[in-house]
Formats: sequence, structure tokens, C-alpha cells
Amino acid sequence: MGGFPDHQKQKKALKKAYVIIGAAVLVLAILLISLPPHSSGPLKGLGTSFFLPFFKLKDGAGKVARSVPAALESPSRMRARIEDLETRLQEAEIRLMQAEELSRHYNELTEFLNFPDFERWDFVAGRVIGRDPANWWRTLIIDIGSKEKLRIGMPVVTSGLVGKIIEVHSGFSKVQLLGDDQCQVGAMLYKTGEAGIIRINNSNRVNPMVVDMDFLPSYSAPEQGDWVITSGLGGTIPKGLRIGQVLDSETVGYGLYKQARVKLDVKMSSLEQVWIIRI
Repeated sequence: MGGFPDHQKQKKALKKAYVIIGAAVLVLAILLISLPPHSSGPLKGLGTSFFLPFFKLKDGAGKVARSVPAALESPSRMRARIEDLETRLQEAEIRLMQAEELSRHYNELTEFLNFPDFERWDFVAGRVIGRDPANWWRTLIIDIGSKEKLRIGMPVVTSGLVGKIIEVHSGFSKVQLLGDDQCQVGAMLYKTGEAGIIRINNSNRVNPMVVDMDFLPSYSAPEQGDWVITSGLGGTIPKGLRIGQVLDSETVGYGLYKQARVKLDVKMSSLEQVWIIRI
């Protein structure tokens, strides 16, 4: 209990010292304001250097105070912000996929417009709506038919020959794809004009992207990468449609003719839209 009065005295003395210092600062400020410019310059500089640490301390405290609310943001608000960012990211990914899809369709249309005799032919577009479960890789079902004046045998194309119409109904039609046993097409080597027939590849029936070009002349020498196009012979399919490129060739039929393996130009497994040439 004996130390309590001393503590009170120290507290009063400290308070008195604060009052004296505050009064001195106030008097100094009044003097600086009242002095003429040529005399007050050095003193103002001294005063500024004296108070500058206190001003910096104030600014620093303000920055800390402003950063505290963000650091102490509630978990629910932070979770809401994260969810909002995730939603925006998903929307951006969807827009990117749509842009890529439009780009792919644009490229397909550009290749389609490069067809020979494009202006002379009568085209109609069809959308792929199904496949025959019994012959998945060899047929397509499209959403147009007799109402659009389709007929059996009409060629079906995209950037190259896809196949031909084999069934026509009022609201849909069936397309037989290149490589099917029943879809034989007259073809020729673009470089030399030597003719043959496109048929199913008997040595590799599980690969729908590879067909045989049979009955090439025995002297024919097709090279890897040579283009094969339709010849316009023996049917309703016009000349000049791309079929594919030569992979390799061999002599068959006891040396009577050549046979070439051809990789199709059109990827049949990813078709979504086709065009029918109404001839």
C-alpha cells in the first residue's frame, strides 16, 4: 500500500510533462507562422524534419488500417468471391470451346468452297442425326429426304467424297460411306490420270479410314502421298472430288494390275454436317 501514493505522483508528473510539451509545440507553431518568410525558412525546415517521423507514422498506420478489413474478410465473403471467379472461368472456357467449334466449321466451309465446278452443282446441306447400329462405321443417317428432292445414288461430300445416298424417306436419308462393301467408286490418280476402283480394304477391315484402289494398270507406279480423286466413270458421282492419298502399292492378280492402299481425306467418325450434290 506504501507505493501507491508514489505511483499517483509519477502519473501526475507525466501528465504535466505532456501538457508542457504540447504547449511548447503550439507556441513554436505560432511563432513559425508569424515570422517573415526570410527568417522562418530555416526554422520551418527544422520543424518539418522534427514532425516528419510523426506524419510517416500516421500514414503507415492508415495503410495498415485500410488493409486490415481485407485481411479480416469473413470466410463467407471470401468463399463467395472464389465461387464467382470459378463461374467466370467456366464461362470463359465455354466461350473458347464455342470459338474453336466455329473455327472448325469455317475451315470445313472454306475447303468445301474450293470444290471444282462448285458454281455448276446444286448443293443441299444435311445434318448427321444418327448411324446404323448394325453398320456403325459404314453408314450415316441425315435429316433431309424426299422433300428436299434427294434421290438414291446422289454423292455426299464435305471437303472430299463421303459416300452416296442409298435410302430416301420423307424426313431422312441413309448414306453409305466410302469403304463399305457396296460403295464402290470410280477413281483416278490425280497426277497421272490412271483409273481404278475404290473398294473396301480387305487386309484391314477394322480401319474405316483406309480403302483399296484396285485395277490400276500394271505399269502404274503410284507414290506415297499421291492424291486420288473421283474419275466420273460408272455412276452418278462427278469427276474431281477428293478421295484421299496413297499410302503404298503392290502388284496383284498374278502381275495383271496394281493395287494401292488409300487413306481417306474425310474423317468419317467425326462428321456432323454434309452436303449432297443433287445431280
